[in-house]
Amino acid sequence: DRPVTLHTVHRKPLERSLLNSGAAAGGWGQRGQLDLLDPEAFQLWVDYVYGEYERRFGQYFGTLIRGFFTDEPQAHSFEGSSAPFNAAFRREFQARCGYDPVDQLLKLFLPVPGAEAFRRDYYGTLTELFSSNFAKLNAWCAKRDLLFTGHCIYEEVRNNMQSFVLRNGDPHRMLSKFSAPGCDLLGHTVPYLKEQPGLHRKWAADHYNNTIYTAKFVASTARWSGAERTMCEAFGVRNGHSGIAGQKLINDFLAAAGINLVNDNTLVYTLSELERGSKSFSVPWWHLYHLFTDTSARLSCFASFGRLAAKTAVMVPLATIWSRTRPVNWTGGEFAAQSQVFNRLGEVLWRHRIDFEYIFEDAPDAEALKVFDTILLPAAEVLTPEVAAKLDAFRNTGGKIVTVAATVELTDGSGVYHADGAAGTPEEALAFVPKAPYTLEGEGAEDVLSVLRSDGTQFWLLVANQTEGTKTLTLRHELGGATELLDPETGRICEFPAQEGARTLILAEEQSVIVRIADAPTPGALPRAELATLPAGAEKEVLRIGGDWAFDFGRCDLAFPALELRFDPLDRGLADRWYAAPPAEWFPVVADQMPFNICQKECMYYWMRGKFTVAGEVPDNLALVFSNATVQNVFVNGAEIASDGKFAVYDHENRRYPIAAAAHPGENEFYLRIQISLWNDPELLLSAYQRDMVLLTMLCGDFLAPWRRRMRLVMVQMPTTWRRAREAAWEGNARAAYVLHRALPPRCRPTPRRGSTSSGA
Repeated sequence: DRPVTLHTVHRKPLERSLLNSGAAAGGWGQRGQLDLLDPEAFQLWVDYVYGEYERRFGQYFGTLIRGFFTDEPQAHSFEGSSAPFNAAFRREFQARCGYDPVDQLLKLFLPVPGAEAFRRDYYGTLTELFSSNFAKLNAWCAKRDLLFTGHCIYEEVRNNMQSFVLRNGDPHRMLSKFSAPGCDLLGHTVPYLKEQPGLHRKWAADHYNNTIYTAKFVASTARWSGAERTMCEAFGVRNGHSGIAGQKLINDFLAAAGINLVNDNTLVYTLSELERGSKSFSVPWWHLYHLFTDTSARLSCFASFGRLAAKTAVMVPLATIWSRTRPVNWTGGEFAAQSQVFNRLGEVLWRHRIDFEYIFEDAPDAEALKVFDTILLPAAEVLTPEVAAKLDAFRNTGGKIVTVAATVELTDGSGVYHADGAAGTPEEALAFVPKAPYTLEGEGAEDVLSVLRSDGTQFWLLVANQTEGTKTLTLRHELGGATELLDPETGRICEFPAQEGARTLILAEEQSVIVRIADAPTPGALPRAELATLPAGAEKEVLRIGGDWAFDFGRCDLAFPALELRFDPLDRGLADRWYAAPPAEWFPVVADQMPFNICQKECMYYWMRGKFTVAGEVPDNLALVFSNATVQNVFVNGAEIASDGKFAVYDHENRRYPIAAAAHPGENEFYLRIQISLWNDPELLLSAYQRDMVLLTMLCGDFLAPWRRRMRLVMVQMPTTWRRAREAAWEGNARAAYVLHRALPPRCRPTPRRGSTSSGA
């Protein structure tokens, strides 16, 4: 008579395609995907895809074709209360664990006796089977003198700490089979950057940053696997008008984290209807892009130099995550407190100049761990006897184990693991770790990123200003030897002598520098005055430029006005003269996206509108430029404007509409009638961010536009002398112009002779 609850677990084929056969016109929506847990299916897939590359282009392997990249493979596309399982998995589980998992599967989903032990066996088997398949692909590439790189999906530790388990088991063990392990950090994901409107920072939630772990665990994996290269897919999924300065800021962080190979996610061929919006080449200065890539190469040299001078290690609590992960509602935040501790610890250590490595529960023996003085165990609630034995062996060599915000129990039921110390919070853990052999002091120093590397004969210290405003810092170190400055932006090497044991370092906003400390100085090192924005005393006036001036690096100056949007499902906008008598209720355009996705079957056209203010005279070449030809009608101050054809700002698909004749000093208003893209149709299986992007809209011409986020645009015309500066840059002085522009604070530009900035924005 007692009520009971009946739970069942049944096998269900996955019916969802992960764009394997979609994203093309005429696609028929077929379902199904490759079973990456099946060794035979995996081998057939390698021959079908990679083998075809070899059959067609094998003569270029190892030379022109240097390797392969794989994006977000996953053993299982988690849907509801589901988990990966097939015949190969069952066989592997029985061989590894000695029992049949079928009758135990309920323990994955419910907190019943024996559940935690079964989950560790289950996720361990998943990890081994999944990663061993990719190890075969890595071996296939190595045999052909190719690198194999890529990254997992959901590799970061989110506020539930379990998302990567359900799809990969353990990203570290998976990536340890890659010759160049990787991650992705898309958007403006710099942990020191404060939240600002319009920035896409999807992994900086809940008031702490998990980007530190995401980038650093890859370099730590490479350290233990012996890989020389570490990769990050970076810079994409930002607004279409994001600039190179933002990429440089991200690259400083990646180099500090140990990333030395960057997969530039913005380098697509076109901004046509399909390739539009957030995944775009963010700045149209192709002829100057080498300045950024040269800087990136120098930062990669830093990240490849020696090893981190780290005496502290942080262990990833995988046994805890495996034991507590249930494949039900993984966004529920069951691990929120543990995730907060784990991610916060990385940020606390970095902000206090404590270099550290992540280690993992498949850690090497105590001899290899002797490079550390202290191992921290953050949010570790359980520990296997095997891992405990490795930690005890490390202690026997003189090392110290410290728990952080957790009491650790051994999984064999023998009780609590007794560490050498216990910190209640990440901040308290600082009392247990070795101090850095250098200090950086000054206002805002806590927002300055610094990382120390060494090859045993010299030290390289990367110092990067990651937040707004110039920072004046005092550097002191006890590392001995001659001290020099290496400029990643120019490649210059400058002297950096001490004054009474201290060195003054002035870093402009978003600037970084590498401090080199070695017994032998570099022959021919320049005086420090040659390094822009790093002056001292009388050297502060590095550049003296008289008269009106400016520097421009493209074919035109661009500005991106704030926009509003309204759908026109009945195509009444032209007849009702929306450009002269607009209806009410317009949606603000945020992050270049529509408020919701809509396709041509529902609505053929939408309208956008915006305003800009001209202070002074209207530039003769003022124009509206659009990324592609979906714009149908353009109105400025009520007058319709005709296109004068293609105009390559970003690429050959751009369209230009000259508007100088219709514009006037003061406030101007424009209206655009735009056709909904063919690619917005959800049946074409494009991902959401590709479907809901608005047409990229730019104001273009000779003007100076102060950037004011989400406000109306204010412009002043560029005098003729400013144009001459641009022409000089085009004639071969681009590198010099870049250095001069970079050397000046952003608010120190001279006021133009004609026109002034309006205060009404």
